[in-house]
Amino acid sequence: MATETRDDDGAAARPSASAPASTDALLEVLAQFDSLLEGAPLGIGIFDRDLRHVRVNAVLEEMNGRPADQLLGRTPSEVNGEVGAQAEVFYRQVMDRGVAMRDVRLTGEVTARPGQVRHWSTTFYPVRREDEVVGLCVIVDDVTAEQELSDALAKSRRDFQRLAEDLQRDLLPPAHPVVADADVAAIYRPANTASRVGGDFYDVVELDARRWLLVIGDVQGKGPLAASLSGALRYAVRTAAVVDPDPAHVMATVNAVLMGLEHEATCTAVCALLERDGAGWSVCVASAGHPAPLVVRGATNGSPPTVEGVGASNLLLGIVNGVRYDAARAGLAPGDSLVLYTDGITEARAPRPVLAGDDGRPLDAAITLFGEARLRAVLTEVTTSGSARSTADRGRADLLARGIDDAVQAFASGRLRDDVTLLVLHVPQSDPRPTGR
Repeated sequence: MATETRDDDGAAARPSASAPASTDALLEVLAQFDSLLEGAPLGIGIFDRDLRHVRVNAVLEEMNGRPADQLLGRTPSEVNGEVGAQAEVFYRQVMDRGVAMRDVRLTGEVTARPGQVRHWSTTFYPVRREDEVVGLCVIVDDVTAEQELSDALAKSRRDFQRLAEDLQRDLLPPAHPVVADADVAAIYRPANTASRVGGDFYDVVELDARRWLLVIGDVQGKGPLAASLSGALRYAVRTAAVVDPDPAHVMATVNAVLMGLEHEATCTAVCALLERDGAGWSVCVASAGHPAPLVVRGATNGSPPTVEGVGASNLLLGIVNGVRYDAARAGLAPGDSLVLYTDGITEARAPRPVLAGDDGRPLDAAITLFGEARLRAVLTEVTTSGSARSTADRGRADLLARGIDDAVQAFASGRLRDDVTLLVLHVPQSDPRPTGR
């Protein structure tokens, strides 16, 4: 019930002669609103220009933990100390500016219930008589339960994200893989959107003194399940390679593993078997729904470097039993590089449409993707740059990897929608030392 101050005889108390005329005007206006205050599901209070309580309904009494006679004629700070003083800052702004404020969040304790932190959503608007602001109406909703639920949900999401990140970090191989007689670099950069940790993985496996297996893949999905599955597939690749390191066999084995899972799971991957061949390497590649590796041919006899793909893509893993995966072969000569990557690179998006030439019209939305053509251009540019000419052979893989990473980051303005994973192997022209970057 709306309540007003009364004297000892039970009659409504009248403002003193010294009270401002606006108080009389406010009381006159409020007489029309008593029926609206009664039974309202929200706390409603009316304040005069001195910020004193003039009307309160039963819900606001309950929120304050005090009956009306302990509220009327007193200011919020007099009743509730610090949280009341916070409210008064907004009260004054509303009355000074004559403009309403909606959904202002306040948090604190009322003095009648020490130790109980509450959260309120408040709306303030000026009360006018004709053109004069004569007071303030406050509508209060106790949103403590909703806020506590929101806080708990946010904490749960943070814990979930941390678990996924820890799991994925533990399942990834060392950051600096090493291949004897070659220069290797790897980059893994998780997406920085609100999406959870993804399922990108890579590995470099030494089979013997002359053969190495490189693999890179992307488990479909996000979170701990994708992260744990990517780790399991990395070990499935290693196990399959012990039996037969042929990439077609490795892909078929991993496909069988996925098809045998109780839950549906799919993955794209590419596997490359490298074998020493004189001063260079022979490469056998099998891909399963994954972007084909790129070979960067070093400049020869004044000709610019070239970039070519290796092998065609087969069906991704985890779709159909008994798939046969075709393999393709290529050679790597001294000065050449092999680049394995996930689609987080080619599918990186520009934050806004790229403008086409002088007409200023936006290009088709598909062209806002980084794309393979731009990746090839970056590889050519980095290979012919002054940095490449001044970098020792054993640093070329790192130079290429960082060049790609920097270009993708700049293109997407640092807003990656998907994980970015790169594995680069460079064949030195000089006598190398087994090292990695």
